[in-house]
Amino acid sequence: MTHKILCALLAAALLPGVLNAQTSGAKRAVAEKVTEEAGERLSYTYVQAGYNFDTQVNTVGSGPGSLEGDGDGYAVQASYDLTPTIHMLGDYNSVSAEPDGGGNDQDLQRVRAGFGLHSESGANADNSYFLNLTYERYDFDQVSVGNGFGFEAGWRHGFTGEYLSRLELDLSVQYIDLDDDALLDNEIGARGQLLYDLTQRFALFLSYEDNQILEETRVGLRAYF
Repeated sequence: MTHKILCALLAAALLPGVLNAQTSGAKRAVAEKVTEEAGERLSYTYVQAGYNFDTQVNTVGSGPGSLEGDGDGYAVQASYDLTPTIHMLGDYNSVSAEPDGGGNDQDLQRVRAGFGLHSESGANADNSYFLNLTYERYDFDQVSVGNGFGFEAGWRHGFTGEYLSRLELDLSVQYIDLDDDALLDNEIGARGQLLYDLTQRFALFLSYEDNQILEETRVGLRAYF
């Protein structure tokens, strides 16, 4: 009888621990499954394309090619990891804007290409810091109105947790130095982007950028490789 009572007490003492272990194991399995289904963690090898659904153009000066207006357009961006801490990048941005004072729409194109340094990223990374040096070119209706270089320093954060592990937040500041200050002045800007991983290879993004020449809100799709 005593033996049965001791067994019952021992089982009662161990049961909560067993249940907690099973619950914790189930939670870990769910978290691992979500992480496994999420995208490449802070990867620097990707291509993304987006629609600029709200764009404002604001150049300085009043000569040919100067423009203040609203419009829309599209952008294609790419990045490729050369080493665990070095990447190259490029993007093409095309905007059709209607001048505030009326008249025909004008097309503005921005081309950017360069190299960057970043802290190591990977499956377990929550944060990554980067610094980009780029060549910048601005064209109005296929005519160059400004060339120069740009610096961009930023931070990427991958959220953790059962419900947040699919999200990534990117923030950066920019400095653009162009050779045609009469039309496109040297500018300081900022960019923010929120990504949501649909699968391991594809993510939706929403971004906002204001470098005082272009102010854009963009939505699109990113593909990892």
